[in-house]
Amino acid sequence: MQRGAVQTTGASSLEAADRATIFKSMIKAWAQTRGMMATFMAKVSEKWPGQSGHIHISMSSDSQNAFYDGDAFGNVSDLMRQFIAGQLEYMNEFCVLAAPNFNSYKRLVPGSWAPICPSWGVDNRSCAVRAIPGEPSAHRLEYRLPGADASPYLALACAIGSGILGVETGPALPASIVGDASVEMCRPSARLPQSLSEATSRFAESAAASDVFGERFVGAFSCSRHWEWQAVQHRVTDFERRRYFEII
Repeated sequence: MQRGAVQTTGASSLEAADRATIFKSMIKAWAQTRGMMATFMAKVSEKWPGQSGHIHISMSSDSQNAFYDGDAFGNVSDLMRQFIAGQLEYMNEFCVLAAPNFNSYKRLVPGSWAPICPSWGVDNRSCAVRAIPGEPSAHRLEYRLPGADASPYLALACAIGSGILGVETGPALPASIVGDASVEMCRPSARLPQSLSEATSRFAESAAASDVFGERFVGAFSCSRHWEWQAVQHRVTDFERRRYFEII
């Protein structure tokens, strides 16, 4: 990411990504020594909700939490509102960074405790961005788009890059959602990308993505995701055979 560094809750953004990567590697190694296999797929089974990779972020200025305003609704400062507005404004364009695999989009469906549209609310777990009010030391936002399968580095770049872009460009912040965001924001036009192919195309064509992450990265990463989509499209699954083999 080309913008300046941002302090995340408890660690810098780079240190937080390092910790998450080490944790995932450790868990897989630990399971292997016990004859098991651990996975961080976003959706392992249609019987269960998906596996998330939510990110908690705060921003400090002069050792103070810049996201906190004790006199504002939900303690959400103007800076935090601008940051969230950017995350929502560019969520569809940057989505592939937080949902980089074919399987990622099986998690982003209604009823899976995962967002299906760019939305925000105060302590609302159905939204894509959840403002978590509290004392200045704990007040923060939760970016709920990434699954467990996301690269911690790219997911953080997505969350922070879009937020900083919001501070710089000042898009309007939509009204916060009080109820179930999957019901309140059910319009097809409001939905997040429905597939890896759609998300990759939006990212590849995004002028904002090229500005924040650089044209070289956008081109290379988009190419890799298009290849991943094509690799899966050529496969015939067991589900397809069970569903169609006899009845067609």
